[in-house]
Amino acid sequence: MEMPKSIRLFEQLFLGSLIFGVIQSALIVNEMGVTGDDVYKTSIFQAAVIFFTGVLVLLTSRKKSVFCKWLLVMLMVLGLIEFIPALAFFIKQGVMGWISAVQITMQAFAVYFLFNSDSKEWFASRKVHNKNKESNNFEIDLEPPKSIKIFEKLFIFIIFLFLLQFVNAVNIEIENGNIANDEIFVFIAIVILFATVAILFFGGLVFFTTRRKSVLCKWVLVLILAVHVVYMAISHSIVALISQQSFFASALLLQIILEIVAVNYLIKNKDNKEWFVSKKVFNQ
Repeated sequence: MEMPKSIRLFEQLFLGSLIFGVIQSALIVNEMGVTGDDVYKTSIFQAAVIFFTGVLVLLTSRKKSVFCKWLLVMLMVLGLIEFIPALAFFIKQGVMGWISAVQITMQAFAVYFLFNSDSKEWFASRKVHNKNKESNNFEIDLEPPKSIKIFEKLFIFIIFLFLLQFVNAVNIEIENGNIANDEIFVFIAIVILFATVAILFFGGLVFFTTRRKSVLCKWVLVLILAVHVVYMAISHSIVALISQQSFFASALLLQIILEIVAVNYLIKNKDNKEWFVSKKVFNQ
């Protein structure tokens, strides 16, 4: 199936926005007054973020990855959540502010094209293609079972909740005056950068677990979720969270519940075990 127009536009717009990201990164390094070895460390870090974002774009457009598609949607939503409330401030920053505006606009339009009818057909064609694949006289089921899909969606929602709490904490810091006015733009840019790294890291773990049947990544995720739930239960009393009537408490409580449910779907369901075992059968 030939790549539809909407997917081509998505790819061109999102990859084009990364070029503006390179320019913005250079301006941020200059604005921060970074010198010496720190320049190379910062540049390598920013280049890695841009590179992995580009990989996500190509996996979405070329490999028809629905999971990578939703990760990109989350990255764009994160950018909008940070950008829109501070729109006036960004514009006052001159070139850097306008570059950010152009970049987030390009990414928003790019994501919009992912939900056009021809784009939906493009992603659906992968399922049809996978079902028709045969090897050694038996059909290879590359479509994850229901419980794996549920885990995938739960984890995406968990990341979204984490980002909402993260953004809320950043906004509180700015509103309380803990960040100087002339440092707000750089601070927000760094926050988005680190949030992007977190999304790429956890998104990669989930992708290799649910789509590549990696048992190692599966247990890394289980360990991370289990440690986080225990830590949250100890540092934030569950009873105290329930009694609080705040956005942070509600989001954190919901996140803990979803993490427990996600772990249960990942390790206890029978079809999950068959999914990971099928990789061993195929490799043999």
